[in-house]
Amino acid sequence: LLHRLQIIQNTAARMIARIPKCSHITPTLVTLHWLPIKERILYKVLLMVVKAQHGLAPQYIAEMLKHKPKSHHSLRSDDLNMLAGPMSHSVTYGDRNFRNIAPIKWNKLPIDLRICDDLNTFKSLLKTYLFKVAYDNV
Repeated sequence: LLHRLQIIQNTAARMIARIPKCSHITPTLVTLHWLPIKERILYKVLLMVVKAQHGLAPQYIAEMLKHKPKSHHSLRSDDLNMLAGPMSHSVTYGDRNFRNIAPIKWNKLPIDLRICDDLNTFKSLLKTYLFKVAYDNV
């Protein structure tokens, strides 16, 4: 379904920019500053994690996210705002749900994003980060 959604986004970008169907769409998406669908979904997931941490998300979302327990020894990783990941190591359809994917993607973020306290600053930094990831070779 992601591919179908990406086709729809590409078509919308072509209509807005008035470019022909045969031309490349990536430069247009960059010009419009649109994230591809996959990164846009990741943006929404990570934004929900931050909202849950700041008490701005529904309670049931916040209850799904657990912080990694601090170790008995004082470690530098205790201050990195890490989330406890899923227990499963096998790939199943359940691995795509918020409870499983949010901690994995959150823990892969750079530290400056994970420790950001301001919601608007986080949104800006996250979009910039995902934009670089998506269009790094453009």
